[in-house]
Amino acid sequence: MADDMTEVDTGDDPEPVIEVDDMPASDTAFVPDLSVPNMVLECEATSEGQAFLDELGSKVIRDFDEAYDGCSAWRKRVADDWLIFCGELPKKTWPYENSANAHVPILLTNTLRIISRLSSELFDDWSNVYTVIPVGPTEEEKQEARILTIHGNWQLREQIADFPRQQERGLLMYIVTGDVTCHSFYDQSTGLNRHEMLTVDEFVTPYVNVSTMPDYSDVPFRVKILRYQRHQLQGMRGEWEHVDEVLEGKASGWDEDPDMVLLQAMAEVQGVEVPTDNDNGAYRILQYEGWVEIPGQVRDLFCQVIVDYSTKQVLKFSLHEKTNWQDQVRYDSQMTELQGFRAAQDAHAQEGHQLMQVGSRLAQAHVAGQIGPQHMIAATQQISQAMKQPPQPPQWLENPDDPNAAPEQPRMDPIHLFSHAVCIEPLAGNLGISYGRVNADHNRAADTLLSQFIDQATQSNCRTMITTEDVEFKEGLELSPGRQNKVTGMTGGDLRDKILFPDPGQANPQMVELINLVSQWSQEAAQAPDVLSGEPGKSGETYRGISTRIEQATKQLSWFGRRYANPFLRQILMNNSFLNSVYLRDEEIVSVVNQALGFPAVGQSANLKVTRKMYQRNYKIEIRSDLRFVPEEQQMGEAMQVLQLVSTNPLLQPNLALQYSAIKGVFEAMKRFDLVQILGPPPPPSPQFGPPPAPPPQPGMPPGVPPGVPPPHPPMPPNGAPKPPPNAPGPGGPVA
Repeated sequence: MADDMTEVDTGDDPEPVIEVDDMPASDTAFVPDLSVPNMVLECEATSEGQAFLDELGSKVIRDFDEAYDGCSAWRKRVADDWLIFCGELPKKTWPYENSANAHVPILLTNTLRIISRLSSELFDDWSNVYTVIPVGPTEEEKQEARILTIHGNWQLREQIADFPRQQERGLLMYIVTGDVTCHSFYDQSTGLNRHEMLTVDEFVTPYVNVSTMPDYSDVPFRVKILRYQRHQLQGMRGEWEHVDEVLEGKASGWDEDPDMVLLQAMAEVQGVEVPTDNDNGAYRILQYEGWVEIPGQVRDLFCQVIVDYSTKQVLKFSLHEKTNWQDQVRYDSQMTELQGFRAAQDAHAQEGHQLMQVGSRLAQAHVAGQIGPQHMIAATQQISQAMKQPPQPPQWLENPDDPNAAPEQPRMDPIHLFSHAVCIEPLAGNLGISYGRVNADHNRAADTLLSQFIDQATQSNCRTMITTEDVEFKEGLELSPGRQNKVTGMTGGDLRDKILFPDPGQANPQMVELINLVSQWSQEAAQAPDVLSGEPGKSGETYRGISTRIEQATKQLSWFGRRYANPFLRQILMNNSFLNSVYLRDEEIVSVVNQALGFPAVGQSANLKVTRKMYQRNYKIEIRSDLRFVPEEQQMGEAMQVLQLVSTNPLLQPNLALQYSAIKGVFEAMKRFDLVQILGPPPPPSPQFGPPPAPPPQPGMPPGVPPGVPPPHPPMPPNGAPKPPPNAPGPGGPVA
């Protein structure tokens, strides 16, 4: 205290008043409360916490700058490839500045062929994109899985308005760039789940040796760049701290660091000038998710840190972990077991106390002479026999006598709401490779060849001339139809001797052949032949030959189509389910009309009750599209073959559920989903496959004897025919 003293007033006051510049730091180590949704204010309450928070903000900026600068060449390459995709070519300079600047759309053609096939197969039926499959066999889980299937598909189709467009963006980045990332989050402003595809300008991860997890769980951290307008930042009051302090500063211009090369490239394609002033700019906010060393913790914890890039002000700091659902089931089961054991303990103790009271009263009666010794001994034996054995504690309970003993708390797992997919698996690093990159290089070569061909043709059409110094055109030289260019002081012979028109030659047709060859290589590399776009076959090629070529092409398409569907799309749908388990209301009533799975009937609407607890269980998600990518005609043929087999086979005809599935398959192959809805719900499962079971045996008949066969005669006894009992009726009637 003496070192911090600045002034001591020893006047007439009874006690001296000590003023200090700064309060001394507490001797207690700073340990933040991890259960707080935002630990910023708690950290700022102490000097140790403030120092920790400042260092945390600086660390986020350092990690982001290092990772963002480390992939600057890759981001530049991606932007250049998108310029080729859009056909944006560098402008020609003199002397060819007015020549044609044509583009060979190799990258555009090949990638759109693939993307259109992927999109039509994955999202052709938005009423049934995926199905929730129960893990358990109970009817309750089956019913809940059916409800979650209807509700989840309804969300993708009706509630999340931009989900279809986000998937189109994802397919473009997946094929052209080869690397696509989707962030799933709950939008506080709209109260809806969002699934946003991130470009190279908006997301970054550090370099790692290899990354194969679809949720980036094997990457130490990830950073998403949030470009918030002023009103968006104002909407975060209450969830983030120091929002008003950030709003006091000016927004950043769109062209400021961190540079957004893809945004600049797209603006060039669209002919839009990116504003450089701060009036219409955006605040650059970094959303950091990664492992953080927190004071008082024995291990690093997975946290979310929101930092303003300009001021390095930490706006939010929270633990970003969730309870492991499997461990939660274990914890709930053990808690139920412990409660039962404690109840049994209390009942046993109460019963023992009552028996002890009875024994005490008997002892008092014996001392008072009210009961004899033998009665006392018999009563004591009865009490001993009535005493039950104490309940057995659970095996996991180490000290049953400890009243505070409890199961181990459920394990906490990091929350990973980022989904990642690569088109071609890289052997190192975490950035994918694509067919688009290969096609972009082929496209550059073809554009260069075409440009050289056009330039040579331009020279041939507009040949130059070589003259001597004394050649002078009277009114200037102009090459146009009907124009007379007069030369002074020369005769015809002089003109032929003093003016030379060199011949540059015709444009080399080999360049066109090379362009066709490069285009062919590109189609082979991208597995996107002309037949996928409906081009006619070769002269004399049969229908079977065309179908075979389409089948071979689509088989190669299915390889990276499945990679996009599972695990990337499946991970997004799992993230959507997790968001529902956290942010969905306790009970939500959704009005559905003409949904898939036959509910409700066509022309009717129904209310579907969905609870948050339904999404907290373990369910499997299955993508419903046909990932074989076979032609529609082939799908139709296969469905009709199944229907014909089911309809004509006598063993299958009684199975109404199988008949329903076959008819439904035909309607789905025809893309007539309205007819699928008219079918209604499927019938209950039919009995086992095969002929009907044999009827029960008739009374007195051995098993296996078909009906209608008369019963056999009873066997003869060893001593001959049985004698009738006395007074039994004989063959001719009753005995007199």
